[in-house]
Amino acid sequence: ILDGFNSFMDPTTGQPDVQVLGIDVTGSQGDKLQLSVDCQIMNPSNVAAALGPVSLQLWSSSNVLIGSLVIQDFNLAANAARNAVTRFPGVLSQIPVPTDPLQVAAVREFFSNYLNGKNQTAQIRGPA
Repeated sequence: ILDGFNSFMDPTTGQPDVQVLGIDVTGSQGDKLQLSVDCQIMNPSNVAAALGPVSLQLWSSSNVLIGSLVIQDFNLAANAARNAVTRFPGVLSQIPVPTDPLQVAAVREFFSNYLNGKNQTAQIRGPA
């Protein structure tokens, strides 16, 4: 039996199988802030995947898109128990200067919490 990836969501809890472990601001380029994101993905399938570069999005806890990231070499481990975890350290991410008022507020809150050392929740999702 080949089990699917379930959009990397736990079907019993509805929680994402993708976790952001840490975010570091590394610099800026033009009107974009550069980040390094450490994340991990639990594979709910017994099928490994080697997909090459994969584009993803970084969302705030208030469900607002705040940036994008690319995992250059997306190789996902698998096992028979359907709980293999693959870590992706130092994934480069960019946050452009927002123009939408909702995004401005979300990015401001995100970096205010970052500067104050407060833990916060961020999500990584595939592009819509």
